[in-house]
Amino acid sequence: MKLDVAFRRIADARSSAERKRILQDAKVAKSQHDWRGAADLYRRALVLRDGFGPRVQLGHMLKEAGELDAAEAAYFEALKQRPDDADLNVQIGHFFWVKGDAEKSLHYYERAAQLAPNDGAIAETLRVGAARAADAPWQGRVDAAMAAMAQGRWAAAETDLQELVDAGRRNYLLLLAHAVKEQGRLKDAVALYSEYLQYVTPEVGARAYEARLQYANALQLAQRFSEAAQQFSTARMLRMETEGWAGSEDHILEQIRICIRQVHPALDTSRLR
Repeated sequence: MKLDVAFRRIADARSSAERKRILQDAKVAKSQHDWRGAADLYRRALVLRDGFGPRVQLGHMLKEAGELDAAEAAYFEALKQRPDDADLNVQIGHFFWVKGDAEKSLHYYERAAQLAPNDGAIAETLRVGAARAADAPWQGRVDAAMAAMAQGRWAAAETDLQELVDAGRRNYLLLLAHAVKEQGRLKDAVALYSEYLQYVTPEVGARAYEARLQYANALQLAQRFSEAAQQFSTARMLRMETEGWAGSEDHILEQIRICIRQVHPALDTSRLR
């Protein structure tokens, strides 16, 4: 009996060492973007011993390889093992977005946010997922607008983006403002940047800061220097609140100084801190 136990322990040790080697090989294949090769290795490791991590990685590799049905099966097998794993729910949300199902993608992002309500990264993923799901009926128009922006066809982009905004997709106000600004209509662009700022003002974090900064830049371009200085100052305070500093090179402070010099040339703006 003792001999049987000893043989089992030796076999288990060999199996464990083999599994460890296979998982290391899988990581190498993954780093080389050999998705199918990595998937085969994760399968071999799972035959030796099932495990949550390799099961999730198998799903990732199959997704990257375009084997979506097999990837879905792997993800849901992992979900059975840990249904309350927030990150896995996020990954399944990503999977369904790749598969083209925005509603299911949003469902798993919402589930992840419920499991980790204080996770800022998951909250941002949920926000993006909700926006994408709302955009789904308008995807053709979104794609056309993005293509026009990339090609510098500002008037065409404005037409598509205006239709999205008119349909209630106010998150596209910022891009609409950019398209209008690029056509030289600064007064209209300033109004759109202001409208976008009002849209995101209830939020905190990067989007609120970026909206304030874009509005300040537009005011400066329109030579409304006093208002621009005020908006740059508010943006700088927002950055200080979220990051604790304004950067090793305080570019916003320099913009404030430039604007103030335009309004009050005699002031010594070097004293501003």
